[in-house]
Amino acid sequence: MHIGFIMDGNRRWAKKNGLVKTIGHTRGTDTIEKVVEWCVEQGNIEYASAWALAKKNVENRDTMELAHIYGLALTRLPSLESKLRTNNVRLRVIGNLSIIPSDVRDTLKRMEERTSDLTGMVFVLAFAYGGQDEIVRGVRDLLAEIARSDDPRAAAEALGQSLDEDAFLLRIDTGRERLPPVDLVIRTWGDRRHSGFLLYASEYSEYYFSDTLWPDFDRGEFEQALAWYDGCQRNFGR
Repeated sequence: MHIGFIMDGNRRWAKKNGLVKTIGHTRGTDTIEKVVEWCVEQGNIEYASAWALAKKNVENRDTMELAHIYGLALTRLPSLESKLRTNNVRLRVIGNLSIIPSDVRDTLKRMEERTSDLTGMVFVLAFAYGGQDEIVRGVRDLLAEIARSDDPRAAAEALGQSLDEDAFLLRIDTGRERLPPVDLVIRTWGDRRHSGFLLYASEYSEYYFSDTLWPDFDRGEFEQALAWYDGCQRNFGR
């Protein structure tokens, strides 16, 4: 099973509790560590993906808020790595990492390397990620391959004839990381939209929308979402 989390409501949680919005992001990181453990304890969840930062957040959030988020990545990732190792969980990172600070990017890559020997559940952190951007980067990869060929026209024709959904999947983050399609997406705070999360991999995903703010998301809410999913009739286009 592959379960995804759209972790919405950190800033709203801070406002609700009379705190500065950056504190909401700090509290949200605590929930990430808990969710990893809950997924492992389920036993049947092979992949868990969490959207930590959207590409559009990088482009549109104010610099102070982004600096706090990047700081959290640097200071809290060691604790997360310890949690992953304790639970035999391997980390994979997807997203447009070229647009984030190099120290954050390097830290994420080192965590991937240091957990690459682990054999249990895979935890996917979507950082500076956007569903449309993932697809656009895949198209750029195709165009770059054509441009590098000795005969670009022939290469374009060959790719055009062979390209299908599965072949294109290998050009984007989710395909290169061999991530299976997402079975269940949980979005907190209650907004009824997917916002492009794992866009290519969520064709037949079931969506559970919780009114709970991400920092308040607890085991009971998690188990309620799983129980709801168990009652879904999934037809996969049949």
